[in-house]
Amino acid sequence: MSWKSLYWLLVCLCCFMSPVKAQTLHVISVADIHDFDLGGWFDVNSEHVQTSAKLFASAAEMKLNFKKVTSPDPNTIACSAILNAVKSLQAGSDDVILFYYSGHGFRPERERESKVIFPWFVCDSFPPVGKTPNLVDINAALLEKKARLTITIADACNNFLQEAPLTPRMAQPPIHSERIKTMFRKFRGNLIMSGSKPGQFSYYFTTGGYFTQQLMNALQRPQDVASAKLWEAAVNSATEQILVRLPSGPEAQNPQALAKVIYSGP
Repeated sequence: MSWKSLYWLLVCLCCFMSPVKAQTLHVISVADIHDFDLGGWFDVNSEHVQTSAKLFASAAEMKLNFKKVTSPDPNTIACSAILNAVKSLQAGSDDVILFYYSGHGFRPERERESKVIFPWFVCDSFPPVGKTPNLVDINAALLEKKARLTITIADACNNFLQEAPLTPRMAQPPIHSERIKTMFRKFRGNLIMSGSKPGQFSYYFTTGGYFTQQLMNALQRPQDVASAKLWEAAVNSATEQILVRLPSGPEAQNPQALAKVIYSGP
């Protein structure tokens, strides 16, 4: 056999033996780190998201594509920075997308009768002026990427421009790698969540958000249930009512979720 023939044979063999493209966990973490009141706390929240994303990718044996979106100077984060990060994201059909917003949220006065249950983002200015993205808008844009699993979350207030911080408890749960791997590799669909229902606050302090703590605990410590029920159990745990202690007495914070996540195991 000539060297030329051997060369082309090797080329063909390489083509047939090329490894399957690895699945990727794409994470967009938006944090309004320059906010005068809560910027540092939003930043801590984003660090929790990044740490957890590394854990999830490792446990699920996936590549990690992590992008943190912040403002470059002491101003409210730009709406365009959030939208451009979403627009520029490229995902494969077997990938997973996680969008996580740590910042101020609100409900516009004009939307008091709205059936949209998720918050609008405070971006470009505070208080916001004009139209700003809603979490549902971000979810719709991400669904156009046609990834296998899309998760869209906001730890943000869902009320009419008020704020009240409170100290959350940040636990350090053990890793359940096999269950996490199943959750991020054996499911497809869409999940959208926020830290509070309409008319409520999402509470933060120096160690991050109450909702983020509860959610990450649920994801890092999947319950011992049937594989097909792992996401259902995690969402149920993450959306349990949070009772926060205020000087005026306990106040409820109710995380919320809309989930259509399908098991494709075994």
